[in-house]
Amino acid sequence: MRDFYPEDMRLRNRIFDAWRNASTASGFEQYDACVVESLELLQRKAGEEVTQQIYWFEDKSGRKLALRPEMTPTLARMVCARQGALQFPLKWFTIAQCFRYERMTKGRKREHYQLNLDIIAEESVAAEAEVLYTAVSALRKMGVPDEAYKIRVSNRALLSELLAALGVPKESHGGVFIALDKKGKIPREEIEAILRAEGLDDKACAAAFDLTDIVSLDDAAKIADDLRQRRTIVLNLEQTNKDIARRLIDFISGVAYAQDGKIKKVAVNAYIVTPYNVDLLGDLIDELEDKGLYF
Repeated sequence: MRDFYPEDMRLRNRIFDAWRNASTASGFEQYDACVVESLELLQRKAGEEVTQQIYWFEDKSGRKLALRPEMTPTLARMVCARQGALQFPLKWFTIAQCFRYERMTKGRKREHYQLNLDIIAEESVAAEAEVLYTAVSALRKMGVPDEAYKIRVSNRALLSELLAALGVPKESHGGVFIALDKKGKIPREEIEAILRAEGLDDKACAAAFDLTDIVSLDDAAKIADDLRQRRTIVLNLEQTNKDIARRLIDFISGVAYAQDGKIKKVAVNAYIVTPYNVDLLGDLIDELEDKGLYF
């Protein structure tokens, strides 16, 4: 927990002002809620194990409560409570103080503030574009240069299809999403433990990591073997040297052709390779390609 002396408050207010000005300029309306939330509500979203990751307690009436670790459950509760009176789509934002009882690492403390931007009941991909634009605007208002950060866009519908193609059962997808979101934040062994708690065996755990582990030519032979065994391959070459990436694509394209498979570019640095008997995503891939999204 932190104390904010006047000099700290000046910096915090400058940051919050940038977030607030960028959000209101994009048409978002501000909301807030009590920092204490129902433990049951948080467990519905994150599972029973969330009690190991948050501050929770019982009040004098025996109610199980918690300091909120995020705003999504609270936002959902507020919208459901007045959904008959609200005019959709909603464009809401909040600057939320959140608490997590986790091991502290660089950039991850047990108490922090975050900017939440949400657009609800808007099916168009334009909603994602608005959120990204507003986030970039906030960074610029803070004086952060564009080259200092990178924006990455994911798509759960796409990831769900890929997990299914790799043999991960649909009922485990939610847990896999949570686990993979922690990649780079906690050790791989801890992520594997989460995956196994979701019921994934050795093969399924390896498949989940395969979605993001293709980075070099050393993986080419394994990719070819997977294709010959009628498995679907995802290539995320964002962190790969351009020359190696080009050679890797040339190699895999040849293997796909020889096996009557298909290779499809879905973004600048992302490809999906499917065997001859798989038509994986159809219109979803076309939509991603048209919108220029990547994952």
